[in-house]
Amino acid sequence: MIGQAPAGRRGKLAGWSTRDLLVVAAIGAALGVALIPVTYLGLTLMATLGPFLYALSTSLSRVPSVMTMYVVRRPGAAVLGALVAGLVQVPFTPTGWVILVAFALSGAACELPFLLTRYRRFGLPTLMISGAVAALLGLALQYVPFGYGNLALLVQLALILTAAAGGALITGGLAKLLADALAKTGVLSGYAVGQKRQEV
Repeated sequence: MIGQAPAGRRGKLAGWSTRDLLVVAAIGAALGVALIPVTYLGLTLMATLGPFLYALSTSLSRVPSVMTMYVVRRPGAAVLGALVAGLVQVPFTPTGWVILVAFALSGAACELPFLLTRYRRFGLPTLMISGAVAALLGLALQYVPFGYGNLALLVQLALILTAAAGGALITGGLAKLLADALAKTGVLSGYAVGQKRQEV
């Protein structure tokens, strides 16, 4: 069935293998390094162009969570992928270890839609919902410290829609695009995403 995990893997989602851990670590680390410039870009955009482009740029930081979940399809994959990506960035970000808390919360938010489906649906709609949920949580956490509540009501609404759209299209869409491209190389042959009859 479209968007559902293979029957052979149901009931075994809690059993992580060494390969699962290595795959999550590799994806999280690689994307964590790639995202280091995004942290500074986001802060620059926030200072110069306002919250809208910042909301879109932060959608990139959640790609490791959704991508690792899409590939490994195990409970906790989104959180673990986020933590690895955050750990890589600790020495290079102005926030230091605080970034791990932000990434952990983001990973948990990404995980929620998959949890609600009992980790059985991994199609693009679920990936997009995952990204949107994480984006909205991130925006909610920024509301008070960034003073978004002082903006005009229509501007706030536009910001909420921008964040949700960015989370869905950038986080969810890019995570699937990258994972599918990686699967074509054959390195994910042991996973559903790397099988010939790939789920969509």
